[in-house]
Amino acid sequence: MPYSRWRPRPATWARFSKAIRQLRLGGAAGLQTDRGDSLYIIVGVDPGTTIAIAAVDLNGKIVGAWSGRDEGKERTLEHARRFGVPCLFASDVAKAPETVAKIAAWSNVRLFTPPRDMTQSEKIGLAKGQTYSNEHELDAIAAALRAYHNFENKLRMIDRAMAELGLEARAEEVKRLAIGGLSVHLALLMFEEERKLREPRSEGGGKEQVARQTPEQRRDLAEELMALANSNMELRKAVERLEREKAELEERLREVERSVAWRLRRDAEIAHRDRMILSLRERLDERWGRKGGKKGQGGKAGEKSEGKSGEKAGARKDLKGLAEKGKEVDLDALVQKHRYG
Repeated sequence: MPYSRWRPRPATWARFSKAIRQLRLGGAAGLQTDRGDSLYIIVGVDPGTTIAIAAVDLNGKIVGAWSGRDEGKERTLEHARRFGVPCLFASDVAKAPETVAKIAAWSNVRLFTPPRDMTQSEKIGLAKGQTYSNEHELDAIAAALRAYHNFENKLRMIDRAMAELGLEARAEEVKRLAIGGLSVHLALLMFEEERKLREPRSEGGGKEQVARQTPEQRRDLAEELMALANSNMELRKAVERLEREKAELEERLREVERSVAWRLRRDAEIAHRDRMILSLRERLDERWGRKGGKKGQGGKAGEKSEGKSGEKAGARKDLKGLAEKGKEVDLDALVQKHRYG
């Protein structure tokens, strides 16, 4: 369907309008920063009785860290806004703690989680050279830097594109849009079109006129951008959902592998013990002149075993005597004699 005939759903229009409004205002909707400028930051959060946050700007530089006891989400956000405008919250574990998820949702800001829980050595490696007061701040710094590295290539592409336009000073606005879920191309397109609509052009005779598109052109362009943004966001949601499902399946597979390995070890041990028992029984049978017979179990079974041993001993004695006399031996008769008396 041509974009000029496409009509967005209300929810899609609301998301797109919000992105344009944030771009115009130069800040995240509903968030105010204590800084004079609009410094966008990635905020790592380590929740608990002692909660810690760490702020990293969109160039990967640590802005600051803070920790405190028994602080709610409102107070935590107040501390975060002292460093800048949060455009991404981050956790150091694959399944974000409820507190971190609530802070991100309450702020209407995207949440980043690593594909797997970060190890202590990974955290120390990321925070090397940084200053922190306790382990909680270390975890928050590591979470923020891990999130930054996840978007680093995309942010570098935006830096190069904005440098070519001579607009390095406004690169942070485009980076925020990209971190929020838009592709680099779409974020740059939205920024460029908005800039064209806002800035005046100088035309003929040194007179400045505001060159604006017709309402129809602007509507068609907005609809095209909305369609692209909607498609992009839906695809990213699908990717994030699939990544979560993949992580869950990998964890289940690891559990199954651990269970199978344990069962194999158990079965191998049982087989080894069975072989040892069989070997010992065979050695006992050889020692007592039996081959594969079962051990007597007291009472009549013991008497039977003793009777059979006596029969065998008597038969061997008679057989030896007949052999010494050189007589032909009737084995069946000899067995019957000693069996029935």
